Order: sequence, then structure tokens, then C-alpha cells
Amino acid sequence: MKKVLFLLVLINIFACTMEQEISEDQKHDHKERKDMNSEDFEMFKEKEKLLISHLRTDSLSIEHNINLASYYHHLGLHNMKVIDGRVYEKALKDNSLNQVPTDILFFNIELNTKEEEAIVLFRRALNYFQVAYSQDSTNEMAIDGLAGCYYELKEQENYQKFQKKIDEIIK
Repeated sequence: MKKVLFLLVLINIFACTMEQEISEDQKHDHKERKDMNSEDFEMFKEKEKLLISHLRTDSLSIEHNINLASYYHHLGLHNMKVIDGRVYEKALKDNSLNQVPTDILFFNIELNTKEEEAIVLFRRALNYFQVAYSQDSTNEMAIDGLAGCYYELKEQENYQKFQKKIDEIIK
């Protein structure tokens, strides 16, 4: 459990680093995200590869699934800080975003907007939190992660289900 918390802290530090180095002048293309310089882009891409490689050794590992899910979730939350809520709501209804292959690294997917990026990140996080939850339905990090993803994806029924579980744990 200490390893999981340590990795989550590291992921959070990486997300904060990315936030601090926003460059307003950078052009958006599929190789370099708007809010990352090329060094950050490579660092995040390598971090994603590393987390995925851990999953390949044990795809049902609660720790590895939670680490990758948390990574995607934190990146999605970062995107939420700079997006337009109306555009996000519209993008949530776009079923093509459900069809983005999960076997492609996130940083190799060409997406048009920060809203689309956030949705794909939350959906990816959701998948990995679900695997962790299926392995241990009492895992607080998996439950909290599921609630957070469902909240951001505006899936109220599922959000309330997992928020209720969190409330019961807190009692």
C-alpha cells in the first residue's frame, strides 16, 4: 500500500510539473500537446509506457491497474482546468470517443480538443479502476477512482453508487 501511495504522489508531482510549464505559443499537433513542451511530452509518454509495461507482467494487479488509472485520471483533471464546459458536454455525447483503441498509447492518439482528451483519459482511467475493483471490491482507491471517473463522465447513477460506498467507508 505504501508503494501505491508513493507512486500516486509521484504521478501527482509529474502532473504539477506539467501544469507549471504551460507554453501559450506552442502549436497543437498529434506529437506535442498544447500544454506541454517537448521534454514534458516525452516524459509523460515514457511514464505511460512504464506503467503499461508493469501491467503486462501482471494484468490483474490491483496496484498496477490503480497506478495507470490514477495517471490517466490526473491528466484528465489537468485538462478539465482549461476546457469549455459546454464543449465538454457536447463531446461526452460523441460515441466515437468510446471507440478509441485502448492498445494505443494515449500520447499517440490524435485528438482535436482538450475536451476530447479529457474524455478519453477518464474512460481509460475508468477501465483500469474497474479491473482493480473487480479484484478487490473493498479497495478504497479503486472505489474513489471509480466515483471520480463517473463524476467527470457525468454518469450520475454510477457516481452515486460509488460515492455511497465512499461515504460508508468514511463513517
